[in-house]
Order: sequence, then structure tokens, then C-alpha cells
Amino acid sequence: MLEYEEYVSTPKFNIFQYKLVEHYEKLPEVTLSAFAETGIEESSIPVLKQRSYTGKKPVISSSLADTPCIDIGVVGLLEKLNNVLGTSYTLDPIILQPLLDSYVTQGYDFGTVFGFLRPFWYDITTIDEKLRTREERGQKLREEGIDDWSFSSDGSGTRAKTPPRRIWDLYANRVLPYWVTYEKLVAMSHAWMDEVDRVDVWTPINGREWPVPMPNDADLNLIRIEMLSMRAEYVWLDVLCLRQAGGRGEHLRAEEWKVDVPTIGWVYSTSPVGCYFNGLGRPLKL
Repeated sequence: MLEYEEYVSTPKFNIFQYKLVEHYEKLPEVTLSAFAETGIEESSIPVLKQRSYTGKKPVISSSLADTPCIDIGVVGLLEKLNNVLGTSYTLDPIILQPLLDSYVTQGYDFGTVFGFLRPFWYDITTIDEKLRTREERGQKLREEGIDDWSFSSDGSGTRAKTPPRRIWDLYANRVLPYWVTYEKLVAMSHAWMDEVDRVDVWTPINGREWPVPMPNDADLNLIRIEMLSMRAEYVWLDVLCLRQAGGRGEHLRAEEWKVDVPTIGWVYSTSPVGCYFNGLGRPLKL
């Protein structure tokens, strides 16, 4: 069970965020059930907030997130985005067609595309420009943060203003670059289980980039439901957002960790923190 303060009860939104909230309030209610997401009977789940989520935010099911864009094509992709986000856009040949075409060509799934486009979807006239600008700004922010470090004698960062490389978008159920949002994060902390009590999970949530070490009796989709029930949108979770051992990008891990490990403090010092004291996703037992 997560010990966590529901920080969004007193939000500090900018104008752009308020506009998003206004749009979201017009959307139909969505329910995610643990049984539909995982096949686990809800009555058998000890953490009550992991059993189901109901709300009016644009939250998609795991099965929809996993849908390959190449299977539905550009027309199907636009239709599903319209359905989820309550719009009625047509396939504009200047803006949307080339943008959506690029996602289909690159082999993205719907969850990834949804995560990239959702923050900017209600103003599509500048959506491509905003994505480019955000990516450039995100890269610059990380480079400036790295240049601003000071280090102690053991090489660890003593001042780290660099934001994380990746975040978990709960609405899309995908790990995305931090620059997509810049929104307030919830940082998650958890006790690590002994190796015999863990299993490596390959999941589309992080694009199967690396196996995610999880307690034997925990499930990322249940953790997602719990966090959504506590009204979080973006989360930083180490096993999902910090490259772990194994996977096709193992050769990148050492270099990424030189930056990402010393700067973890930024996440925890600037975000509300949720703690699993008995292991990730597990109920609290005294």
C-alpha cells in the first residue's frame, strides 16, 4: 500500500493546464478494472485502490495502449485519438497527416503516440512545432543541468538540478521522455525485495527496453490503477524510468547512469513522494 499525500487536492496550474482540465471535464467517465487489466479477481487484491479506477481523465486501457499503429493506419489512429480526447478532427494534409504518418512509419503503438500528443492535442495548429521545441528545450535543460553540477570526492553529485530522463505517463501507460510534459511528478520510493522474491518482467510500458525487477506478487498495472486512484498523472519510478540491467540497450546503461543516478535527488526534492515500505506495489504489513 502506498503512503502518499494527494498533492493535486491543492493544484497550482498554469493557464495551459487549466485549459486541459476544462477539456477533460467534458469527457465521459472512464473505468479501469484490475480484472480487465490483469485478469486478477478484484476481491483477491489486498490493496483496495488497486482494484479499480473511475474518473473523467483521458485514461486508456492497456489493450488500447498496446495497439500497433501500423495495424490501424493513420485514419484509425486519428479516429481513436478523437474518441479518447473528445475531438472531431479530420485528417488535415498539412498538419496531422504527416505527423501521424511518421508515428505509423516508426512502428509506434497507440499508447506512445497518445502520450506524445495528449498535452498539445487541443491546439493542433502548432502541435508539431511544440513537440520540436519541447525536445530541444529538454535536451538543453539536461545539458545545462549537467554543466551546473558540483561533485564530492567520491564522484557523486552534490548539486543536481537536472530533471529525469524518463517519466511514466499513467494516462497512456507508457514511459516517455520527460520533455513531453514538464508537469509535476510523483516520485515513488520502495523497499527492494530479496532476489528470490523478485521476477524480471518484460513489459510494453517501457517499450520492453529492459526487464523490470518486480516483487513476485506485484503488478505494474495494479500500481498504475492505484496511482490513478490517487489522482496522479505522471510518475517517476526507478525500475521503469532508470535503465536496469539487461535488454537491447544494455550498452547504454553505464553512460546513462553517470548522469541519471547522481541526479535522482532532483526528483525526490521537487516532487511529492509515495513510499511502498513493504516492497513495490505490495500492501503494508506491520
